[in-house]
Amino acid sequence: MTGPRILGYAILWQAHLFSKVLVVADNQQLQMDGDVLFGGLFPVHKRSTLSENVCGEIDPQAGFQYLAAMLFALQKINHDTELLPNVTIGAKIFDTCRSQTIGADRAKDFIKHTLLDEPKPLVGVIGPFTSDVSVAVANLLRVFEIPQISYGSSSVELSNKELYGNFFRTIPPDSFQAQALVDVALHYGWTYVYTINSHGNYGKGGMSIFRQIARKAGICIAKAESLPSLPREENYMSAVQTILRHKIGNAHVIVLFTTQTDSAGLLRAGKESGVKGLTWLGSSGWSNRVDVTEGNEELANGSLTVGHGDGIVNGFLDFLTNLNNSLGGTSYPKTDNLWFEEVVQSVLKCETRGSAPSSLTACKSNLSTSLPRDIELAPVRVVVNAVYALAHALDDMQRDLCPKQTGICQQMKETLKKRSLIGYLKNVTFPDASYNLTLKFNENQEMDGTYSISNFQQREDGSWKYVRVGTWRYLGDLAKDKVSELGIDNSLVSWGNAVTRPPYSYCSDSCTPKQITKPRILNSECCWNCISCQVNEVIINNTCKACDLGYKPNPSLQKCVKLELSHLQWNDPISTSLKAPKNDR
Repeated sequence: MTGPRILGYAILWQAHLFSKVLVVADNQQLQMDGDVLFGGLFPVHKRSTLSENVCGEIDPQAGFQYLAAMLFALQKINHDTELLPNVTIGAKIFDTCRSQTIGADRAKDFIKHTLLDEPKPLVGVIGPFTSDVSVAVANLLRVFEIPQISYGSSSVELSNKELYGNFFRTIPPDSFQAQALVDVALHYGWTYVYTINSHGNYGKGGMSIFRQIARKAGICIAKAESLPSLPREENYMSAVQTILRHKIGNAHVIVLFTTQTDSAGLLRAGKESGVKGLTWLGSSGWSNRVDVTEGNEELANGSLTVGHGDGIVNGFLDFLTNLNNSLGGTSYPKTDNLWFEEVVQSVLKCETRGSAPSSLTACKSNLSTSLPRDIELAPVRVVVNAVYALAHALDDMQRDLCPKQTGICQQMKETLKKRSLIGYLKNVTFPDASYNLTLKFNENQEMDGTYSISNFQQREDGSWKYVRVGTWRYLGDLAKDKVSELGIDNSLVSWGNAVTRPPYSYCSDSCTPKQITKPRILNSECCWNCISCQVNEVIINNTCKACDLGYKPNPSLQKCVKLELSHLQWNDPISTSLKAPKNDR
């Protein structure tokens, strides 16, 4: 049974679990009652390829799992007798569809809530996911000092605290990710690569940093392509075919700094173009997402990707897979929200309430609840961390302002209206959802870099899987002469297509010690021709230079040495020829 199908069953169970506490106003939001509210912005739907103002198709694998992770974290916190005792956290969650316009509109909805005399204060916002949407949202929320904790926006622009003082994130900025990509390339000796990036803060900004770091590390770009905003299939095809037309030297690696949607689009174009002999190195927009490689597994075979330190969130798998009710009847909530219904239609290819297209059949009422646990999970750790960070900051405020009390005291209510939680967030400590670590935001209100390196490969039974083969971490002040540390277990890496060694990706072969290099491509330090010097020349600073009269090159051609004096002997052939002839008599 496939992961998406299991996820569909799990979503139905979640809907039943929260049916008693959810109040749904329309198909763009989901609410849960509580003493205080946490806002949430999630890409429940994908971005439309037509306009910024409309949503695309449902995104069950990553987008909905992020939403589920927030509900999971709130459930745990609300059942915790130590954290925020006698305080129930509710939620007001919106779908952004990865759109700046829609995200900004939802930010205005949060602002309206805080400006009205609402009895349930909104204390902060979890999300959004993409950098472009976070910039749009942060520009509005900062005016009203509403704290915002993103679980996926990695643009370096958001590190500017003069502009985004209310913005926090549980992931590192793209400067760390760019360094991780460079370190992976250096690990395998890839000094000449192709690059393709998405439009916007994440793709364009991240690739710009990658190129800067790569240049300093001696890595050259064979050909760079950039996708437009709202790319279509022809844009993906054009980018891939441009790379193929400009194949130079021995470049066999494509580095992607692309979103999830664009990563999948490029693989589709690569398959249609018949791409062969190229290895993909993907950023966190690809990470370990199944929908990126679905249908294009052969092309992605052997690829490496960099993703945020995922880890296993204990209990989340049970939250998704432990089904106690069958499909149909009272197990599905009778609400006007269609998110759950869309997911069912998308992943189960059936409908539950007669609202699906005629091509779909009704779902069975007695589906098995004995589900395998081998399902693909989104990296939800960062979402859970974001929710816990906000909860612990609120708990710190409650303990300061309401000593020897439980619940929300009057002074705390008044302080929340003054937007004073940001100060608590700057100093909050909270447990990591996956690792035995205590986390704290750094001076830029974000996390230092830690990434997982994954390899997409085929198992012996023919199925496909992402295998974690290494980690990358930022060292910071721990090492003055070393910025980062990369560890890859090469024995776990499979390069696909029966290849047992890492691919080569360079422009020119090394010259012999007795040759100089001459640039073959303008402004490229990686492409050259090997030139042999003349017999009487030495190599100085990669230049052939003739020796002075009376000198000759030494065997290594590194310097000129004085010619040795040589005296002719009478029995030398040349001496004999020079002897005076005898006179005839």
